[in-house]
Amino acid sequence: MSDDILKRLYNECDPFLSATAKYYTDLSAVRGGETFIKTYCEKLNRSNGKVKVLFSGHSGCGKSSELKKLQYELTTETPRHDHSRYFPVYIDASDYVDYFDASLIDVLLSIVTEMAAQFREREGIELKNTALASLLSSVVEIARGSKPTKATIDLKLVKLELALNRADPNIREKVRTSLEPRTTGLLDEINNLFTEARTKLREKTRPDGTRSYTDFVLILDNLEKIQRIAGKDQGENSYRALFIQGAPQFTRLDCHTIFTVHLSLARAAGNELMQLYGNEPSVLSNVKVEERSSHAPWEPGRKALSELLSERCSPFEIKQCFKQDALDFLLRYSAGHVRQFLRFVRESTLHTEEAPISLKAAQAAVYKSVPSYSVGVSPEKWKMLAELEISDNQGWDTENGEKLNLMENLFVLEYINGDSAQSGFQKAKPWYSVHPIARELDDFTDAVKAAKKAIDSKTKPE
Repeated sequence: MSDDILKRLYNECDPFLSATAKYYTDLSAVRGGETFIKTYCEKLNRSNGKVKVLFSGHSGCGKSSELKKLQYELTTETPRHDHSRYFPVYIDASDYVDYFDASLIDVLLSIVTEMAAQFREREGIELKNTALASLLSSVVEIARGSKPTKATIDLKLVKLELALNRADPNIREKVRTSLEPRTTGLLDEINNLFTEARTKLREKTRPDGTRSYTDFVLILDNLEKIQRIAGKDQGENSYRALFIQGAPQFTRLDCHTIFTVHLSLARAAGNELMQLYGNEPSVLSNVKVEERSSHAPWEPGRKALSELLSERCSPFEIKQCFKQDALDFLLRYSAGHVRQFLRFVRESTLHTEEAPISLKAAQAAVYKSVPSYSVGVSPEKWKMLAELEISDNQGWDTENGEKLNLMENLFVLEYINGDSAQSGFQKAKPWYSVHPIARELDDFTDAVKAAKKAIDSKTKPE
């Protein structure tokens, strides 16, 4: 049975697979933020316009799982929330975009191709915007190196051509050079395509004669993984180029849209993004598994992550899979970061031949991450981490480039759960904590001692 358990955990806890509807666990109560899916559905119900939402959070915190669950919620016949039925068009940017050489044109082309493909494959609807197909025939021509015939000027071919050639930087550059001067016309025709899609969707009826769908929702996932926009420096300059300089184009898309955005940009330019998109970024924080400041275990968060793991253990019970001290160890050192928790669970299966998994195996899994938190960390960064550790409010300057880098590399994690004694305003304020693995290292403890000594020397009376 041990072998069955270990295989089960290894395969069901793949940290890079989004949770299916079967395995989805609602962690909103222990993340401290809004219930993203419920809130988005309420916005769809109440808005007379197009709902455009920016969705953010640490890489690996569970954004894609939330979006996949929303996709299921919008289409299921038995929704958890009260809303009309929508047709979600889920687009994974990684299918179309080179994260280190991307452009707005690449994103717009991904929308066109996935719209056409998903409407055809899931509902048998052919989108035949001939003006758009003619415009995009230049993409096919560039990809093939020859002029397409009239028969090939069809939206259904564009996805294939882009998929085959997206890895070629020369082709990408030629496509951008061709289409960027025509961005306005491209957006106009994309919106015409949306009108066609919306009309054909609303013609779909159920057996009882009622409308199958109210509208469609465009979900653009993994945009936050784009690190460099062509012609811009990697990092913040590229983030701003895509979501702030590109906002006039993104907001012209005449449909309900969700964009995933970099956490550092969401925090550093939240007000600016709100002005551009009409909503503040919705941030999916990490699960709180320890108390603020004291680092004492916070049981509600630990229990919630245990329930998430229990779903993946089934049909085995969690006590058959892990000894309690081993599970406690993984819960503590994952810091409430969902992907890291699942990665530790998976890795621990490789350090034992028996179940339940022992503390020794769990420790071996976590220890493998120590180099990521110890190699190449400058004294200045240890000082920043130490200052956060001893601060009174656990605040973090999200406009400081070095501090943003520490946050993106999971040295610093964001939480929203406030203390019960705080006012509503303070409860909603994000706070930050040094990753518990980093806190165990001598470099960190030495930096904390030095920071405390510096404070004492300033406050000591002469």
